[in-house]
Amino acid sequence: AVYPLTVFWTIHDPAIHAAITIAGDERPLTGSSSCVVKSNEQLSLKLGPSAQAGLPAEYRLEQNYPNPFNPSTVLRYALPVESNVTVRIYNILGQTVTTLYDGMQDAGFKTIAWDARSAPSGVYYCRLDASSSSGPPRAFSKTAKMILLR
Repeated sequence: AVYPLTVFWTIHDPAIHAAITIAGDERPLTGSSSCVVKSNEQLSLKLGPSAQAGLPAEYRLEQNYPNPFNPSTVLRYALPVESNVTVRIYNILGQTVTTLYDGMQDAGFKTIAWDARSAPSGVYYCRLDASSSSGPPRAFSKTAKMILLR
């Protein structure tokens, strides 16, 4: 293989349980998405009932892919517990460009796409704010820099 290697998938049947593990990091495969294998890392695929990945141990916002992008990009994040989530895109001036999600989400691994066809080229920031809805209070906030190139 030539690295980086991009793995794409589409799961049409929600009853199918699948997970991919790259260098020990297991992710459930749902819907249509992709992931990148950056180097000669161990890669495995599980299909069937045993493939249900556990819930993430901590909040996480991953770097968008691709980056730079044109015209759309995918953002992945993890929620260890049910949380009130806001995912917003900001321009370099700190102005809100769009809100991709604002509401409650179950715990798990999440994927969201931003179609930036109407946005000009430039630097943008994706900010994830999440706070637990029950149990001990937990809060998380992280920002990722993104570049839209036309």
